[in-house]
Amino acid sequence: MNIQMSSCDDGLKPSTFNDEPGTLVWVGDRLHPEFVEAFRYCHRHAAQIAIRRTPSDLVKRPAGFVKRILFTRTDRQPIPEVEAKAIQTTYGGVPLLALGSSLTDGEARTGERWSGVQHIRFSQWRDVLPIWLEACGHQPASANVASRSVMIVCDRYETAEPYLDWAASLGQTAIWKREPNRCDARNVGTVVWDDSVASPASKVRWRARLRRVSGSKETLRHVWLVTQPNADEIRLAISGGVAQVYSKPINLFSVLGTVPSTMPCNHPS
Repeated sequence: MNIQMSSCDDGLKPSTFNDEPGTLVWVGDRLHPEFVEAFRYCHRHAAQIAIRRTPSDLVKRPAGFVKRILFTRTDRQPIPEVEAKAIQTTYGGVPLLALGSSLTDGEARTGERWSGVQHIRFSQWRDVLPIWLEACGHQPASANVASRSVMIVCDRYETAEPYLDWAASLGQTAIWKREPNRCDARNVGTVVWDDSVASPASKVRWRARLRRVSGSKETLRHVWLVTQPNADEIRLAISGGVAQVYSKPINLFSVLGTVPSTMPCNHPS
């Protein structure tokens, strides 16, 4: 991992002529509680990452061999038009992604989003970044046919049906339960909890919830699907034993396409 904190490669244009891993430029706050996990992920998986504090800094100190640019947004303030045009001039067709904090929720209804930029909520980064960062050297886990089945826990069959169909298309066995127990979880590797039955909870409540299906020696992997969770809700779920939290609406492949055949980690870091 190479982090560029200076302008050591000023003047170099983005590389778009080869398949070598390019630079990810992170623009904005990387310590904000709603962005810090996404930054850590980028830090671990991008071949090279350059840090710029502001869009203006991005233009004044151009990074080299750029393949992706990620902006963090703590509020709804748009990029000034002059800076937006300068970014396009400097970086050409490099894909731009804006990671919005909870203070940008509902912005799509106001018509005030930045044009020419893909926008996602901070809680959706797990669904987007693994594929988006491939141009920067990240190799996301390939889809595996699970040797154990997937349990979908939600309020009704209609909610579970898309996941059941998708699992079947991947060669996985999937079952639906409204109120699961340990007997239901035999030969199950991954439990997908929908917020229709698994609402945000404390660390203690999450552990009690997961113990309904997990024995002390089992290695079930738990996934939580939830609408617009905040940073504390995500933190409490993970500290309570959930492996991954996905913000709705989601890409089904993100949840089921990378279910590992070994089914590790009952209590992820």
